[in-house]
Order: sequence, then C-alpha cells, then structure tokens
Amino acid sequence: MNNKEFGYVLGVIYGDGWLDKNSIILNVKDKDFAMFFKFNLEKLFNKETKLHYYNNLWRVLLHSRNAVKTLRNFDYHKISNLSQETKCAFLKGFFDSEGSAYYFEKIGVRNRKIELCNTNLDLLLFCKNILQEIGIKSLKIDRRVRKERKLGDRILQPTLFYYS
Repeated sequence: MNNKEFGYVLGVIYGDGWLDKNSIILNVKDKDFAMFFKFNLEKLFNKETKLHYYNNLWRVLLHSRNAVKTLRNFDYHKISNLSQETKCAFLKGFFDSEGSAYYFEKIGVRNRKIELCNTNLDLLLFCKNILQEIGIKSLKIDRRVRKERKLGDRILQPTLFYYS
C-alpha cells in the first residue's frame, strides 16, 4: 500500500487509535480529527465507518477483520520504502494523535517547537529520521517519567515518555 490514506491511518493507529480483534477504533475529544480519520478510513477500505459521540468523546469505529489484519501485519519500518506522500501522511496521523505545537514570544525572541510524545523510543527515532528526510531538524530525544496518578477509581502506574 502506497498512498496517503494508508499512511495517515497507520500513523493514527500508532498514536491514539487501536485495533481489537475485528475493529479499528479511535476515541478523541476533537471532532475534526475524528471526522478526518473517519474520512481516511472510508477512503482506504471502502467501508462505512461509524462516528458516535458519548462521554465527551468522539468515537470512530470500523468493523472489518480484513482491515484490521492489513494494519496489524504492516511493520511501520516499511514506510521508509514508500513514497514521500505516504511518509508525510504517516507523520501527520501520528502528530495528530501524539503531537503538539508551541509558539511563544519572550523578550523579543520567538520560540517555535513541535513535540511528539510516545513510550516507544524506536517509533520516535523512526519519526525523527523521516522528519530529517523532509528537511525538519529534530534537536533531541529526551526521557521523562510521569508519576503514578489516579483516573476515576483506577490508579495508573508510572509511565515513561520520550519526546522529540
């Protein structure tokens, strides 16, 4: 597969999306992000995709065993061999899921930064290489540890984060 829809969907799956046995799922707060993911899923797999809103989240859901199999069996490292358009779409999907951008001015100095957070260091290094291929220099990969925290009645264990 060598197209931008495939790259985008794969990038989102490695970010906020996930695969279960028969479905591709994304839960997000941003409606535009959910709708764009839905559009790309439908265009890629030519299947109707559901969009629901509940508990203050937008859920995109595609039931397709074949689509899940296609995405699950694809190693993201193979994206390096695909077109520039597919690589950029992968980055867009991954940054839509896991990235953020900052701009602030302090004492006449403009600071611009993009940040990508994920626990998979190999995936971050892969994205860093693609960014360098397209002319975006990444300064560092750092490691931060998030402390134990509470979410509702569950206790979330400490998580290791890397960012580029």
